[in-house]
Amino acid sequence: MTTIIAEIRRKFAEGQFEFSKHAVDQSILRQVRVQEVREAVANGQIIEDYPDDK
Repeated sequence: MTTIIAEIRRKFAEGQFEFSKHAVDQSILRQVRVQEVREAVANGQIIEDYPDDK
């Protein structure tokens, strides 16, 4: 799992990500800025794992 997180963090750091329309809509409703998402990905930790969830 650590490898997956490292890859996600690398892609975010390099700007290789995009948000779905649903994610954009929800971030607007909840007033979550892109910078806050970047910080969460860079500094956050996994608190639950759902290996079978797509």
